[in-house]
Amino acid sequence: MFYRRLNFNICFNLSLLLAAAMLLINFVSIGVAQRLLIRNKATEGSLLIRAIEQRLQPSGSKASGNLLDALEALLQESDYTYAVIFDLNLIERFALGKTDVPHGEIVLAMKKALASRQPNTELMGATWGVLWRQKAVLMQSAPLYNDGILTAGVSIVFPLQQIYQQLRHSQMVFFLYILINLILLSFIGRHRFSRLTIDPLKKLLETTEANTEGRETLFLGGEKDGNEFNQLSNALNQMLNRISKDQENVKLSIHSLRQANLDLKKAQNDIISAEKLASVGRFSAGIAHEIGNPLAIIVGYLELLKRKDISPSEREDFITRTESEISRIHRIIRQLLDFSRPSSNTIGRISVHDILSDISTIFQYQPLMRHVELKLSLSAREDGVRADASLLRQAFINLAINAADAVNQAGKTGALVVETLNFPSNHANETHQWLEVTFTDNGIGIPADQLNFIFEPFYTSKAPGKGTGLGLSVCYMIIEAAGGRIEARSEEGIGTKMIIDLPVCNGE
Repeated sequence: MFYRRLNFNICFNLSLLLAAAMLLINFVSIGVAQRLLIRNKATEGSLLIRAIEQRLQPSGSKASGNLLDALEALLQESDYTYAVIFDLNLIERFALGKTDVPHGEIVLAMKKALASRQPNTELMGATWGVLWRQKAVLMQSAPLYNDGILTAGVSIVFPLQQIYQQLRHSQMVFFLYILINLILLSFIGRHRFSRLTIDPLKKLLETTEANTEGRETLFLGGEKDGNEFNQLSNALNQMLNRISKDQENVKLSIHSLRQANLDLKKAQNDIISAEKLASVGRFSAGIAHEIGNPLAIIVGYLELLKRKDISPSEREDFITRTESEISRIHRIIRQLLDFSRPSSNTIGRISVHDILSDISTIFQYQPLMRHVELKLSLSAREDGVRADASLLRQAFINLAINAADAVNQAGKTGALVVETLNFPSNHANETHQWLEVTFTDNGIGIPADQLNFIFEPFYTSKAPGKGTGLGLSVCYMIIEAAGGRIEARSEEGIGTKMIIDLPVCNGE
């Protein structure tokens, strides 16, 4: 139904355009024909004036019955409806027929003709023409001569309504012709246009819809060669054949990309796990030493509890002290287990300040922090970010370990300062704030020529066996996965500052 309506509308609109063009041509033709008819009628009037002049020559300006009859016969043979003859004093001598032109205008036109001794043609009055208002009458005035001597003047009047009636009649015939053509062209053109355009388009659409459902379908068939739609159909068939052949390759490529993506993600997780295990190994050595002291204290208190000469108050004090040391061991081991536990890949809103506080507690028991003072300056009002808590903790621990190693390599008592602050976004389309976390140490620093390579895998400035070379590259991956960025600023012999910017998350 849609195609039929579209076909009819197109054909009808084309027919209307053709009819409009024909009407425009008709208006121009009517105007030209009207001017030609008036010009021909003026020529006929000039001949009528010459005939009147010849009839007047034998008798001059004296009228006779035969002369009036002859003049009336000449007027009737022409289409002119009125004729008047004046003497040189503009006195009317003969008047034949009737006219609506005022007598004064006829006299004025005659006066002009006699004064100039040249024929005078004027269009005057107003009436309804073919399509709009036109002049009503054609009036011609001319001097009359007898043997070369000016003797009189004549004015004749022709009503142009006769010409307009003829043109209106032909116009009605023309309008009827246009109407018939409009109807015939609409229906004949509809049939032809449907066969050449709409039907092929419909077939193309149906075939395209069938192909989207996965069926092997060819476009138009059986059309004559040279048809543009047939050429389009052949091109589309070739395209579909190529697409069909490439579909399996595309599927295989997508499968390979998915597998490569999974392998890449697994490799990243393995790298992060390897670096975490390396950090856990270093922590374990320090914690083993840290646990030894409270264990020795516990053993001593147990020996004292075996004695029978202690008072109940002393026994209660020894038990309390023993419980305190056991709680201390439990807390140390729990913190190590929390850090070594595999990441759950759970992303949510976490508190950066809580993570930094936990890290500060863990490092209290580490021998590598023996000559390093850890200071926290948590000034940020908004510290919530959207990230994996376990991975972000690992990134911060790696940065703290690197800072402690740099201070120890310098062979001096140093400090590690961890600071946080908030700052607004520099981009107009970002409305959230940023959280900046800085790790500043006064260690040996990083040479300027190596500063651009520190985030590459397996880069390390430590001695062999002292590091994996994955710490900073793992930090870079973790920070980038959280939507942040990391930057290093360092001066050799003075220290290093690691700057981490993370977008603040205010929601759940």
